[in-house]
Amino acid sequence: MPVVIVLEGAGPGRFTVAVSPLAELAASLHVLTEHAHHAQHTSWAEEITRAAPPAFRAGLRRFAPLWTALRWRGFYPGLDAPLATLPTDRFAELTAQTCVSGYRGFDFARLLHDPAQAGVLRRAASGLPAPHPALAEDLLRNPERLRGDILAFLALCRRVYFTDLWKATEPALARAAHLVRQRLADEGAEGRSGTRPGPAVTGAASR
Repeated sequence: MPVVIVLEGAGPGRFTVAVSPLAELAASLHVLTEHAHHAQHTSWAEEITRAAPPAFRAGLRRFAPLWTALRWRGFYPGLDAPLATLPTDRFAELTAQTCVSGYRGFDFARLLHDPAQAGVLRRAASGLPAPHPALAEDLLRNPERLRGDILAFLALCRRVYFTDLWKATEPALARAAHLVRQRLADEGAEGRSGTRPGPAVTGAASR
């Protein structure tokens, strides 16, 4: 399943192509959570979740807003600093956007210092499924603890299934990335048809 990333203000000369384990992890977590929408991978998703420890299944539910309707920018380190070193205010801003499933129409740049922005987050998240308001409250209560919990869950994902999945998918992604690099070199960022080259299809959803 392709993921569309809006790059405002990026000139054609700034495009590079890379293969990202974190982006691939996000794609696979989306399939594990939303496998009803990816029927061809239902058996794989059910097998992983059935064999996984309870902490993994709990994390899938708790952190689902990070990879369901809107992908958390923390999975794309080329867009910001690595998650572990991201400034706390920026981490809070990016995570709040996933809690409300929207990048536009919200200003969370001072979320941790502005009660009005915190109120907007609570109201917008309250209209979404249960994990969204709960994650928003965790973020407002203690953003650094939440960051640690997310990092711990991502490490658990690697142990439970992702190390093996990455070994299986990385060669195909590397080949796809090479083709996209060739397109950029031959046609430029706009392509011959005037459209930008689409992202490589990654993750368990494309297996």
